Amino acid sequence: MKKIFTLIKVFLWVVMDNRAIGLIDSGVGGFTVLKELQNYFPNENFIYFGDSKNMPYGEKSNEDIIKLVNNGIEFLIQKEVKFIILACNTASSLIDKLSSSVKLFSIIEAGCLASLDFEKQGKIGLIATRATVNNKTYEEQLEKISSDLSFVSYGTQDLARVINNQLDEINLLKKNIHQAIDPILKQTPVKHLLLGCTHFPIVSETIRELYPEIHLIDPAQKESQLVQKFIIENDLENTSNREGKTIIYLRQDHDDLISKRLLKELNINFESLNFIN
Repeated sequence: MKKIFTLIKVFLWVVMDNRAIGLIDSGVGGFTVLKELQNYFPNENFIYFGDSKNMPYGEKSNEDIIKLVNNGIEFLIQKEVKFIILACNTASSLIDKLSSSVKLFSIIEAGCLASLDFEKQGKIGLIATRATVNNKTYEEQLEKISSDLSFVSYGTQDLARVINNQLDEINLLKKNIHQAIDPILKQTPVKHLLLGCTHFPIVSETIRELYPEIHLIDPAQKESQLVQKFIIENDLENTSNREGKTIIYLRQDHDDLISKRLLKELNINFESLNFIN
């Protein structure tokens, strides 16, 4: 009887570990985080939920953001994910107010730790949505781990939306990039710029073209390291030797060509792409 009980425990443990990792973003920006995670964990399964229909989150009230993100969390929990990564900085800025029965990972924590990898003291530029900047979560998180480094931040109103919906309009894109970064440089020169919205790494090449003197910090790699540590410490590794599967759900009203193009450009492997209302 004891041997049978042990076998049942082992079987349940394997099933649990093979559950997918969930990701939430306000649109397609989290594809950059998804790609990094796929590189780190080739055997893990992923379920991605992007709420393009309601983006940009950064221009909504905190009450509306919390409601939308909680709906996304519930969607992923119903898919039986083992934990959820908030690939959206705006959602991460309200992590303490969200409801979840599984662990939530904040991309903001990863961004602060990544910043310290490149600058120990002084100032680092931060571009993010207005909600992320107004909630001051980056500053509060950074204060917990360093008193020598601070952010010079600016909340951009439209850049994430342009990237999500109008990526091919290059002049509009460059205009919005300038509107996001120039106010920071007018305050103080910075050597490093933290991309505080997961949409922004999608246009990192354009940003480097416009500001070649500034080093860009993408939190996605640091986030993968934090997730790896959590997986190991909690025995949550996917025990399968097969390549993991990724299922993508995008909430929007129409078939999105930009989403499909980004998936191809980022070389993201996925099992299915689902457009939901």
